[in-house]
Amino acid sequence: MKNKYIINDVVIYNAEQHRLVPTGVRGKETVLNVPASRCLLLLLQQPGVSIHQQEFFSEVWEKHGQCVNANTFYQNISLIRKAIRNAGIRNSVIKTIPKVGLCFTGTVQVIEEERASAVCSEPKTDDTIQVIDTNSEKTAVKTQSLTFLKKIKGINVIVFSLFLFACIILLTSGQSQSARFFSTHTKIASENQCSIYIDRGELMSNYSQYVNFLSAKEVVCSPHEFIYIANISALSDTLILFCETSEEEKLKCSTRFKLADIKPAS
Repeated sequence: MKNKYIINDVVIYNAEQHRLVPTGVRGKETVLNVPASRCLLLLLQQPGVSIHQQEFFSEVWEKHGQCVNANTFYQNISLIRKAIRNAGIRNSVIKTIPKVGLCFTGTVQVIEEERASAVCSEPKTDDTIQVIDTNSEKTAVKTQSLTFLKKIKGINVIVFSLFLFACIILLTSGQSQSARFFSTHTKIASENQCSIYIDRGELMSNYSQYVNFLSAKEVVCSPHEFIYIANISALSDTLILFCETSEEEKLKCSTRFKLADIKPAS
């Protein structure tokens, strides 16, 4: 199982890739060297706890057969602070505790991920729901997808939701992916050059909270990019995906925000 960490709600730290990625438009992606990444991971695993300098030496270097001095340690901490600022966090989140060590003072949210592989294919057996006509097609795909959701609850919500979105697109034949999407979804607002779409089945919901959220984040879209708000009711969660169309009329989407705590009012 691999973990990612959301720092102060604005930066995602990928421990496996040693990478800091901003969730909004501010900041830039930064890659740490391995020792600095290990130091940061140790801090994020114990937020609010004073970690002694000797623990850093032991966990980051000595257990890997390396021996360093205090100067090397402080150089790596300086690299971490600079990387965090570049990624979009302006306030200091690493506090020096005199004669002790360091303490992480920011907020940390852990995202647990399980490695899983899934193949999306058209239904061929009696165990799957057969699409009979155009009117029933959308309902059949949704029913099948929700059943599959219940079977793989352990898979990370963001990874599976992207998989689900890809399956819905692939199971609809006779039209290009982008044409099929725009025929079944409705534009509800525009924000900073971003057209915002939702499923037509969700038109009775009030999505003003999400629009306000995007406005506060100052999101900006490229000329061929748009936003899709996906309300995954089976998981009581909502994802905000940024999508764009290719020259082959295919859709490419990525999850930018996961909003489990914001619920649309009916």
